This record gives sequence, C-alpha cells and structure tokens, in this order.
Amino acid sequence: MNLWSLWGIILLGDLGIMVGGSLVSGLAMRAKMSAVLLPILMFPLVSPVLIAAVKASIGILNHQPYEEWQLWLRIMGTFIVIFALIGYTLFDHITEE
Repeated sequence: MNLWSLWGIILLGDLGIMVGGSLVSGLAMRAKMSAVLLPILMFPLVSPVLIAAVKASIGILNHQPYEEWQLWLRIMGTFIVIFALIGYTLFDHITEE
C-alpha cells in the first residue's frame, strides 16, 4: 500500500470539497434560508468528488495498479480546476452588493 498516494487522494478530495463549498456558500450567502440552502446545493455538487475519492482509495488499498484508478484521480482534478475557475470568474459578481 502506498501511503503517499492515499494522502494525495485525501488532499485532492478535501480540495474538491473546499472549492465546491466556497462556490456554493458564496451563492447562498444572500438567500433568506441559507442554512437550509447550503447543504441542499452542496451535496449534489460535491458528490462526484466524494465518489471519485472513494473509488481511488479503494484502488490504492486493494493494491491495484495506477492505470486502474487513474480515471478517478483525473475526475477529481478536473472538478477542482473547473470549479476553481468558475469561482474565480464569478467572485466579483457574487460578492457585490
């Protein structure tokens, strides 16, 4: 078992949740029921990262070769890049009063 790969998957999963949560919390910031709206919007948005992190972790823990779980790693990386760029692009629009 490669612990460094497992730590990398954990960090990528955390980064994906952070990027998705930041975007959704900025969108739900001005809503009247933002405490209810935030989990309703965030769970479906972040579920691809959670699924990819679990699948990649299973591949690492089962000693599968990198080629078997690299797709899940790419899904997480793509999610992080796309939603980080969306958050960066929409930041001024979301935070203006």
